[in-house]
Amino acid sequence: MSEMQFRPRVEHQKQKLTEAPKALVLSTMLFLSSATVLASIAAPCFAMKTQADYATEKKVYDLVTKAESLSSSHDYAAAEKALRDALACGPSSYSVNIRLDLADCYRDQKKYSEAIAETEIALKLDPNESSAIYRAALIYNDMNKTDECLDKLRTYIRVTKDQGMKKQAQDFLQKVGAFADLNKASKLVESRNYKEALKYLNSETLKDPSPYSATVHSCKSFAYRAVGQSEKAIVEGKKALELDPTDKNCMYNLAIAYQDLAKFDEAIACLKKYASMETDTTARNSAETFMHELEVDRKQFNLEDNKRPDYLAQLRSQSHVVAWPEARLPLRVYIAPGTGVKGFQNSFPSFVPRALDAWCLASGKKINYVMTKDKSKADIKVSWTKDRLFGNDNDRLKTGITHLSTENQRITNADVEIRTVDPFNPERNVESGECASVVMHELGHALGLGHSTYIYDVMYFRSSTKQTGEPTKRDNNTLALLYKDHPGVEFVAKTVPSTTAAITYLPPPTFMPPKLTGTKKIVPPLFMPPPLVSQKKLRPPLFIPPPLQAAATSAESKPAASSKKTHESRDALLFVPAPVKKKSPPSPQLFVPPPLKRGG
Repeated sequence: MSEMQFRPRVEHQKQKLTEAPKALVLSTMLFLSSATVLASIAAPCFAMKTQADYATEKKVYDLVTKAESLSSSHDYAAAEKALRDALACGPSSYSVNIRLDLADCYRDQKKYSEAIAETEIALKLDPNESSAIYRAALIYNDMNKTDECLDKLRTYIRVTKDQGMKKQAQDFLQKVGAFADLNKASKLVESRNYKEALKYLNSETLKDPSPYSATVHSCKSFAYRAVGQSEKAIVEGKKALELDPTDKNCMYNLAIAYQDLAKFDEAIACLKKYASMETDTTARNSAETFMHELEVDRKQFNLEDNKRPDYLAQLRSQSHVVAWPEARLPLRVYIAPGTGVKGFQNSFPSFVPRALDAWCLASGKKINYVMTKDKSKADIKVSWTKDRLFGNDNDRLKTGITHLSTENQRITNADVEIRTVDPFNPERNVESGECASVVMHELGHALGLGHSTYIYDVMYFRSSTKQTGEPTKRDNNTLALLYKDHPGVEFVAKTVPSTTAAITYLPPPTFMPPKLTGTKKIVPPLFMPPPLVSQKKLRPPLFIPPPLQAAATSAESKPAASSKKTHESRDALLFVPAPVKKKSPPSPQLFVPPPLKRGG
């Protein structure tokens, strides 16, 4: 730098010399402000003031970086070890990151309890770390703990300041809430608590449209049909198929609902669609058999005889007009024990006297009975089995069967077998109400009644939700005609309705493919973890030396000399030239003429 270039700086320093201490303080403040900005940018890293602190932070940073790389490669065990090693270094600016990374690592390994514990520790370290709350929601969702998941999501939505994430969480909350109600309803349907299931399903339809709308309406169709509301089952089934035309189970359920209402053309059309979608050969063959039987039902349902007050004429046409002789009354009834039989319930035997009471009253008190424990002396024997029942039509699956021995149109013996498992799904036990309906039907046979062709009669040859479980007027009238020539007998009902538990009759298991469950597999909502921006980003630690000491306040005072060691331990952050010492202005040079030389 030339003297001419330097001189203006010197003159500037002369003018500002008295302000030097103030400038130095200001410079120091500027440095501190800059350091603060740097530290905030580098969050969560703290400014290191010693080399030892920096070395520790750097070691932790390297371990956490390594763990994140290992997790990306799905080597979760190694990632977990690296994170544990980082924790062993002691508290650091990365402690929250480590806990959140451990939570993710444990979640990926399905160690859910450990993952939840890490989110809780992260929140203790930093109560404002909302991503820990979100992670906990995701983990609880993985664990199928929907209530806990919903609680965490609501908390996250309340505290997060990230509007984008808040919207994602609100969407997730809606999906999880819908799934929770649908899952509860599905379990209630599986346990055959249909009325309770419908409460959840009805609330779900208020959220239409949703990702689960098709499944909700399909489940509602199944539940409505099961409680005898086939009209509503058809409405819901149609809605479900509009949303998901590939739902073959719903299509089959719709066919059965149409059959309940004697709408055989519609039922057959649904079965044809079902058969076109079904890939299982056995199930498809069953549906085709069902179609053929419904075609027979259609013809029989339209018979003129169904308008009559009884079906005795039909029984005559089938050569099935038989009754117990007067001499055999009272009939001796034996009920076999059901201990050890799969699906047997202790309530099942009580259905026998209840049914006999109903039929004896229907006969006009022309029949009576007594219970016996001696099987060899019994006229009517009732037994329980889990095995397949065979009749004259061996191809048809049955929930009950009655074998009659007759002589000259008089019944001499009746063996009644009741199946305790669903014949169309042997893994499912028969319900109490279903068994009661089967017992009522089979004991009608044991007393001489044949099948009715009218869908509402208890003695109709197929199951229908339109049957109440109790004999209809047509059933009663027909039985009374069979025994009209018998004299009246003294009859006292063995069961008193006011003192015995009420029976909720359910239609017996209907003809259906064995794989039909009535509900589709419900898949939980899939939701991606929160993006990385919702967690503190990992940045290397910064080494920031302590700020400069403030200069002397007096312009005349001189700063204390720093030792060489202190000088070398910090970086020069601001160059302030040393003040220039005052110099006296140069004296003007006098012109002294040379002495005159004296002349010679």
